[in-house]
Amino acid sequence: PGIEVLTPNVRTSGGAMWTFAALSGAAIRGNAGPAKGDVDAAERVLADVLSNILVMDKGARESIVSFEKGIGDAAITYENEVLVAKMEGRKMDYVVPRSTILIENPVAVVDVHANKHGVDDVAKELVAFLATAEAQRAYTKFGLRSILKADEAGSFPPVDDLFTIEDLGGWSEVHARIFAKGAVYDRAMRAVHAKDKR
Repeated sequence: PGIEVLTPNVRTSGGAMWTFAALSGAAIRGNAGPAKGDVDAAERVLADVLSNILVMDKGARESIVSFEKGIGDAAITYENEVLVAKMEGRKMDYVVPRSTILIENPVAVVDVHANKHGVDDVAKELVAFLATAEAQRAYTKFGLRSILKADEAGSFPPVDDLFTIEDLGGWSEVHARIFAKGAVYDRAMRAVHAKDKR
């Protein structure tokens, strides 16, 4: 109570969807709030967080820019946003929750486009390079965790319970249970609005 939080809107931001999937997953896994293991726990945790949201910007970048301008007490954002800001000399406290989600960014070659421009082989080589130790070390320099655990040793605080979207049933299940119309997120938002009207 009393902490003004910034995070983007789930209806306009993929980053916000990751945030609320992480919050829901932590609650369902029994690592956020008093209850354990069900969607009701996730709904309560989301309502608690949503009741403290001061601003819901369109996207994650806009949200952190608002925070850097002095709006709000805390921002929920990607880990690398904070680490890059700290590298640039901005002072920020940094808290890693004990239970959170691993964001796995996909990469793909768009065959039709690559073939049309004669870069199919180079594009596939780039995709293969991204998983190498050299590329992963470069990622860690900019606040992104390596898929090769040895490369990040000592660089990042540990996460006790790191889970994936697949641990929550995959994106189709998460969308249906958390983000679909009338699902957990909407119910939590309604609970906040009903509380505000009192």
